[in-house]
Amino acid sequence: MCLNELTIQEDVIETKYSIQLVSKLSGVGVHTIRAWEKRYQAVVPSRSDSGRREYNDTDLEKLVLLNQLCTLGHSIGKIANNEIPVLKEMLEKLGKVEDKTEKTESVELDYNLENSLSNMILGISAYKLDIVDHELNKIKLLTNTREIVVKILVPLLQKVGSLIQRRELTLSQEIAFHSLLKFHLGEIIFKSRKKNQSLEKIIIATPEGCFEEIPLLLSTLLMISKNFEIIYLGTNVQAGALLEATKATDASAVLLYLGPHSELDSASYYKKFIQFLDKKLEGDTRLYALKSHKIDQIESSFSKTHLVDNLRELDKKVVL
Repeated sequence: MCLNELTIQEDVIETKYSIQLVSKLSGVGVHTIRAWEKRYQAVVPSRSDSGRREYNDTDLEKLVLLNQLCTLGHSIGKIANNEIPVLKEMLEKLGKVEDKTEKTESVELDYNLENSLSNMILGISAYKLDIVDHELNKIKLLTNTREIVVKILVPLLQKVGSLIQRRELTLSQEIAFHSLLKFHLGEIIFKSRKKNQSLEKIIIATPEGCFEEIPLLLSTLLMISKNFEIIYLGTNVQAGALLEATKATDASAVLLYLGPHSELDSASYYKKFIQFLDKKLEGDTRLYALKSHKIDQIESSFSKTHLVDNLRELDKKVVL
């Protein structure tokens, strides 16, 4: 099941987040979100036809603000019904809205990427997730999302992969680490993403049947660093839905992650999926496909598609 869906009406696209995804992005636990809704009507989302909660960007922004204020000592019961401008004003009075230029300079100059990576590798090797969590909290302050991916997260995941291969991490430990990483990546993306009509839009997703999300989140951070406006569809997206979203948003590019798939012949499945999009995408819309090393080589010639084998190659290939 996709983590978020799209409502498309009259050529307007609105992102709808599930409660699981809005929890990851806001930092507020799923049970807490439900409790705040029931007790205080803090954020009351719309509902799908099946009764599932569907949150929009305004709901997400309010949850982020409420979480920040509660962390600073406010009682949720006293602030839950305030509007977003009031919540922002409260944060300003607490000195939490800073000059972005000054903050960027101090963080970028003082932060040591190599030390942070070393600390996280030590934390993973000893399975001390509190160390990893602490370092991930620090990198949220960085504004260069490309450096976060290339200099910290890619080497960290390579180390985790080697530990798994040597069976020095159990399956449950791997799942716990990935859950922690996805939580922090969601927050970094929410903080860093740009919305501007002048920016080119890129749709990011995995094809139907692919549920691996971390490479997709890392790709999203890279695209933010290239000044794209991100339209994140998440995992398990049908080809038809991708085409419809591309037309509705006038996106100039689509980025797919081709990860492990339920089909026995994943390469053949992905080849057909890409061939369909390559023929149907209109105008100058580009398609980038990041292939997992677990997928066999996809042999074919495409007119609009750029196949890449790793994030560094993707970084070089995507140029506005």
